[in-house]
Amino acid sequence: MLKTYGSEEARLKLRDILDDVGSGQESVIERYNKPVAVVVGYRQWQALKRLRAEQIAQSRAEAKAGETYSFEQVETMLKQDGLLP
Repeated sequence: MLKTYGSEEARLKLRDILDDVGSGQESVIERYNKPVAVVVGYRQWQALKRLRAEQIAQSRAEAKAGETYSFEQVETMLKQDGLLP
C-alpha cells in the first residue's frame, strides 16, 4: 500500500517513513496537495538508476546503428506505455 503524506506531516513522521521504506513500502510526499517526491529504499533506487542507464545505453546503440523513429511512432509508443494521454 502506498502511503501519502503532506510535507509538514512527512517532516514530523520522518522516522515512520524511513521504517516503512526499510520494509519495502514507498511513500509519496505532497506539497499543496500535489506529489513532489517519492521515498523508496536505497536498493530500489539503485535498481531504478541501473535500469535507466541500461535503457539509455540501448537507445544510444540503436541510434548509432541507424534505428530511428518518427515523431508519430514515438508518440504512439509513449501512449502505449501510459506516459501520454
